[in-house]
Amino acid sequence: MDTFSADEIREQAIGNLIATYATTQVFLRSRGIDPIELERYFGEVHAPGWAEAKGDLEKIAHYVALNMQTFGFETETSAADGETTILARWSQEHDDPDWPISPRDALRTTPVTFEPIMAWLGIAMSWDATDDGLVFRLRAS
Repeated sequence: MDTFSADEIREQAIGNLIATYATTQVFLRSRGIDPIELERYFGEVHAPGWAEAKGDLEKIAHYVALNMQTFGFETETSAADGETTILARWSQEHDDPDWPISPRDALRTTPVTFEPIMAWLGIAMSWDATDDGLVFRLRAS
């Protein structure tokens, strides 16, 4: 039986997810489909899966950060004045020169996936893509 460390499995899973995501975006564009359509649809389909977090901004922020870590981001969450901010920093995974498709380019619009989920949860969300990573701002609406 093959034995792999938890780190090996995690790194492989993140790499596979990034590769699938980036390739899907390029594929859709090559067929004349805006990848944002798929991202929003994904969020619409999965919004009800977040039901137990409804009304709990801290739990919602936790799930956003966890999801971003599955894409290789390093996350930091902070809260002040009724707003929770999640900084999802670019990591070495996103700068690997061996990627045939740039992960950063593909991942810049990832936050769109969360828009339908946040709307369903009653959370106002804004986001920015920066040189440091992706910044999410969440506030109960």
